[in-house]
Amino acid sequence: MIYNDQQLRVTSGQLVELKKSLESIEASSSADVFTQIQLSAISSQIYDLQKQIDDYNSLLTSGPLKVNCSDLSELPFVLVKCRIANFISQKELAERVGLSELDIIRFENSKYSGVDQNTLMDISKIVGVTISDQVLTSASQKGISFNKKPFDWSLFPIKEMAKRGWISLKGNVSPEKQLQEFFFSCGGSNFLAALHKKQIHGGNNPNRYALIAWQARVLQKAKLKVDSYEIGKFSLDDSWINELIKLSVKDDAPLLVQQLLAKHGIILVVEPHLQGTYLDGAAMLFQDKHPVIALTLRHDRLDNFWFALMHELGHVFLHLYTSMFTEFFDEEDQEVGDRFEIEANDYALENTISKEKWDSCLSRFYINEETVLADATNLGIHPSIVAGRIRKELTNYSILSSLVGQGKVRLYFGI
Repeated sequence: MIYNDQQLRVTSGQLVELKKSLESIEASSSADVFTQIQLSAISSQIYDLQKQIDDYNSLLTSGPLKVNCSDLSELPFVLVKCRIANFISQKELAERVGLSELDIIRFENSKYSGVDQNTLMDISKIVGVTISDQVLTSASQKGISFNKKPFDWSLFPIKEMAKRGWISLKGNVSPEKQLQEFFFSCGGSNFLAALHKKQIHGGNNPNRYALIAWQARVLQKAKLKVDSYEIGKFSLDDSWINELIKLSVKDDAPLLVQQLLAKHGIILVVEPHLQGTYLDGAAMLFQDKHPVIALTLRHDRLDNFWFALMHELGHVFLHLYTSMFTEFFDEEDQEVGDRFEIEANDYALENTISKEKWDSCLSRFYINEETVLADATNLGIHPSIVAGRIRKELTNYSILSSLVGQGKVRLYFGI
């Protein structure tokens, strides 16, 4: 759903780019399974974005609305629709309620999860919605009790963040104020508004506050790269991925990878995980424009670097622009339970060593260093990728340890 004119402009721009990507992919005449997945996903996203644009424009031309709401599940949508139809901006609504614009953005993005009853009633009166007693009773029965503050700031890993230099605990500025300034510097209102919409993919349950802090730092680093004009224009065309995997044979491959990704509009950020996040990698969008791939390098091995990288690229090309989710957080050893993770894994496997080529590799059957090196040479890729594939398929991480590139990734990123 589109909430304001700025989002309308962003969505319209995304629609144009998606249509261009669709035309480009269709012109390639490729019939492989991943191309078909992309075509289907992009077509679906084009339909969805066009519908969002049409719905928003329809509200703007519908004339003033006054609605009686008797369904709790519909209330968040009714409040937004009436605000838009009555030409009340998020900023104006915030001023009339006595809150900040960021509060209204958070409320609407979170479907008003986190709003106390008095504030909800004030907002409903302003936008022209009458909330029935039935809705209030239903909310009470469901145990919906809210606080105006979206976060308990004391639960953020403040000491660890200060130790890493993200914030300072010196001076007279309160930790809460410093945290707010830190988050705003990482993406402004867009990041703050998105915090209530997280979809975490993985087997463990990461500490929410540590995850938010880590993501904020990633986006802060991404912003620096965008501001320095280091990042090219992104397209959903991934025909250059083979060029990327061929870099694996280079001594400084991780840095060359970062440069090639930047050329194609993708930001690669390396940021060690915070305690409680359990993360190996993540894929997200920076200001709805540039894909960001973040790696923690928890395992300082080349095989892990390449698989995690390609897995996140799978999310970028298959999901970020074509699903309802704009961020994915992944663990290496997670239980794969949804189609997004299955598709990202398949993308990683197929684009490092295709099934056809893998079926012809001798090292699958004669597992020793000599056959791994021979297969890697024939494939034109680093031996760690072949060794890592074998170890993963056999779930035996004690074999071929000398070939997985232990200790050969972090050094390039200064960690």
